[in-house]
Amino acid sequence: MRLVALAILVPLLASCGGGGVSSPPFPFRAGDTWNYRHTLRVSGGQPMVGTFSSIYRGISNYRGGTYHFSESYSTLFTGRVQRGYFRWTGVQRLVGLVEATGTQVVEIFFGEPGFVRVGAIESASGTAQLYQNGTFIGTVPWSASSSNGGTYIVTVPAGTFTTTRWDSSLTIGGLRDSGSSYVAGGTLSVRVSSVTVDSQGTTYTQQLELIDGPVPTAQQLKTQHMDGPPAPIPVLLLDARKAMGEKR
Repeated sequence: MRLVALAILVPLLASCGGGGVSSPPFPFRAGDTWNYRHTLRVSGGQPMVGTFSSIYRGISNYRGGTYHFSESYSTLFTGRVQRGYFRWTGVQRLVGLVEATGTQVVEIFFGEPGFVRVGAIESASGTAQLYQNGTFIGTVPWSASSSNGGTYIVTVPAGTFTTTRWDSSLTIGGLRDSGSSYVAGGTLSVRVSSVTVDSQGTTYTQQLELIDGPVPTAQQLKTQHMDGPPAPIPVLLLDARKAMGEKR
């Protein structure tokens, strides 16, 4: 049940309301799509370049709660689809990740209150539940942190943007991920860089650069009474059994 490192883009929906999925309005609509140039290098090998796409799907019931969710996939990982579930509380709080590959579906459920990787300074930890094809197979410890890295001007295929850089790290069992998201318009990461090391020591160095997709401006957000920075989160899906220290 091996899953490679795959950065996912989950749009963070800004709201000045009380949080949760009932806090209107949202800057994005179900079906909004973002395409990124995806560059991947595995353990110092030759870089591979493809296209990474993320689609905001709306709101769904998941593990006893109601959450926003998006689906992401890359041409570099044929046949893999990743879904991220998150709650909006003024920042995005990731609560679950699901990856489908052929007949295999692997899930990591972090549970409430989840954790933040972009938009707030925070450190958090907990124990995630692991599922394979819907069957519970164990638990694994996790920890995450995020910090504000300052203001940067970045140029990507979609244009040149003034951004806020958010630096983050995530550890799940024996897997470690660290990265930076460059957030434009207070809403969406136009560039994501990450380095992930799996439990076998394989290193995945990735970069995502926005090609096209909606990026609301600060003025649009003010008109909509929005605040907070929606952005993609680079996150790792893993070989769950290895994360629990199981031997094959």
